[in-house]
Amino acid sequence: MDDNGHGSHVAGIIAARGGNGIGVTGVAPNARILPVKVLDKKGSGADATVARGVCFAVARSARIINLSLGEDPLSQLLVDGTGRQTA
Repeated sequence: MDDNGHGSHVAGIIAARGGNGIGVTGVAPNARILPVKVLDKKGSGADATVARGVCFAVARSARIINLSLGEDPLSQLLVDGTGRQTA
């Protein structure tokens, strides 16, 4: 369950199916979405929980993972786990 709608909104931008009379078409309408909830209803969560969510997605062959996170300072656990840092 997406408590605040952000994840659902982002998933729609990515993979919304067009031609159904509901709305717009996403940028990759044939993409498959694997929703993985790692934050609570207030949008907060532990770095370890986020890392477990990434591992869960990777174990299920996710090729692209989108995370909408804001953290300062950046978690070393998440940087080390991905092998790179992006802005």
